[in-house]
Amino acid sequence: MTSPDVTTAWEAERPAPQASVDGQVAGFLGLCLSIGAVLAPLAAWVWVGLADPPTVPLASDGGLYLGERALDQQSGVTLWFFVVGGCFGVVAGLAVCWFGRRFGWWGVVGVLALCMVGAVASRYVGVHVFGSDPKAAAGDAQVGESVRLGVQLDTWVAYLGWPIGGLLGALGSIACWNRSETSPEAPPPSPTLSLPS
Repeated sequence: MTSPDVTTAWEAERPAPQASVDGQVAGFLGLCLSIGAVLAPLAAWVWVGLADPPTVPLASDGGLYLGERALDQQSGVTLWFFVVGGCFGVVAGLAVCWFGRRFGWWGVVGVLALCMVGAVASRYVGVHVFGSDPKAAAGDAQVGESVRLGVQLDTWVAYLGWPIGGLLGALGSIACWNRSETSPEAPPPSPTLSLPS
C-alpha cells in the first residue's frame, strides 16, 4: 500500500502527453497545408505547360465562339488538370504518410488537407498567373484573327485528381509502415517511488 504523499508526488511528476500530442498534430497539419501551398504554383506551371487551350477566330461582334474542335481541346485542358493533380497527389501522399507515419491516421488527414489546398491554389495560379488573358488578346486582334483562350476548368470533378492521387500515395506508404512507429504518444514514464526516510 502506498502512502498518499508518494501517490501525489508521482501524479505531479507525470507529464500530460495529450497536450503535447495535440500540439504536434496541429503542427503536422499546418505543415501539410504549407506544403500544399508550395506545390500549387509548380503544379499550375506544369498544367498550363501541358494543356493546349483552344485557339478560336475573333468574331465580328468581338466574341470568341468555340466550335466542336475547340470544345474538345477545352476538355483536354480539364483532363490535364486532373492528371497533373493526380501525379502531384501521389507523390505528396507517399512523402507525407511516410515521414508522418508516427501520427498514424492523422497522416491521411494531412494528405487530404494538402491536396485540398493544392487543388484550389493550383487552379487559381494556373488561370490567373500562368494562363493567357483572352480578353486582352481579343482587344488587340482584328476580326478573323486567331485568339488563344486561357486555361479553365469545365467541371469541379477535375479537382478530385489531387485527393485521389494523394490517397493512392498514402495507401502505398501505409502498406510499408512498421506498426511500432505509428503511435504519436510516447509510453508513460515508469513511476519512481521515494520512500519516506
